[in-house]
Amino acid sequence: MKIIEQGYIDNNKYNSLHKVYFIRINPEKLSTTLNEILAELRVMSWLSKFDFEPMKNAYKIRAEKTCDYLEKELLNINSESELKETAGEYIVSNLSKKSLVNQLNHGDIPLMELLGRKKTNNPGFDFYTENNTYIVAGEAKYKNNINAYNSSLKQIIDFINDQKHIQDIPLLINFVKDESLENMNNNIFNVCAAFSMTKVDTNQLINNILENQYFQKCVSKYDIFLVAVEMYGN
Repeated sequence: MKIIEQGYIDNNKYNSLHKVYFIRINPEKLSTTLNEILAELRVMSWLSKFDFEPMKNAYKIRAEKTCDYLEKELLNINSESELKETAGEYIVSNLSKKSLVNQLNHGDIPLMELLGRKKTNNPGFDFYTENNTYIVAGEAKYKNNINAYNSSLKQIIDFINDQKHIQDIPLLINFVKDESLENMNNNIFNVCAAFSMTKVDTNQLINNILENQYFQKCVSKYDIFLVAVEMYGN
């Protein structure tokens, strides 16, 4: 993937003390990106976080089944126009998490799907990272030919209202600091809206997001990472 633009947005533009960081990503060649995603998912070094062998084995089996499923979903895709919503969201989710880890030095945490949470009916946040002592809860959305930030931001609000982040604490306990978990348990954390984007000017995209009702609700309480993934022209 290629980072096109990144940086903080002037908070005078959205009238909040919370910070907003924007990243624009180009996945480059789709087939290469898909193969890289699948290869990275198969690297399960995170299993070393578990000292108890039965627990490690349980997570390994879960993750392998998820990887098998994703291979079937992703490897049958030949072009962006063929992307299904589920497959598109995996791409957006994986690349967005990777950008936070690689560009901003966030602590890496396996995708929630790999930890055994089923994606059926979208039961919770797609991914998490750790930024110092703050957990970042990420939600990825893919919509064909649509800037999907509204869907991502709305889902974040809904998940927070349903306390999905609190419910995920058992899945995160081996991957983050105790202080980070304490903070999230007290509703002190950050969010990441990851979304597919069309061929649009960055300034126009950002201005539209700043006017979005769900963005305004989020930024009144949380620092936000916005990750826009160019899902066109592959």
